[in-house]
Amino acid sequence: MKYKRVIIFLIFVIICITGCETTKIIEVSYNVKEIPNENFRVTINNYFKNFDDIRRWKEYSTETFIKRAYSWCTGDYSEDATIDEMIEIYYELNKNSLRLKSIEINNIKVSDSDEILIEVTRTWENNQKDESIYSLLLENEEWKFDNRM
Repeated sequence: MKYKRVIIFLIFVIICITGCETTKIIEVSYNVKEIPNENFRVTINNYFKNFDDIRRWKEYSTETFIKRAYSWCTGDYSEDATIDEMIEIYYELNKNSLRLKSIEINNIKVSDSDEILIEVTRTWENNQKDESIYSLLLENEEWKFDNRM
């Protein structure tokens, strides 16, 4: 009985130290009839499901997109920082920002075989909505986010 109390106490301490925070799942829905291919869908889903952390979504974007996001956020267009420095600065500036709650893919436009535009509606944790257009490029046989308009 004594060991049971000690074990329960240790479990309680571990939970208190590590925290009980859960990761919120960002809902991605498609309001389109056709999706170019499965690789495209995987890129879209993974980018938006990791939207709140550049350290995770960077693998679904081009370096150009990372540089653009960094510049939009910081106002620094000099490109003096390395990509890794840009990612870390961007993350630190945005880690407490409004979180994405859901994304709706409303339209997919194939402009040529290597570029696709998607029109989306983003819903934020405060239930505000906005619309945006993203371009994706085919880079080394993988779709990557390249721009936001």
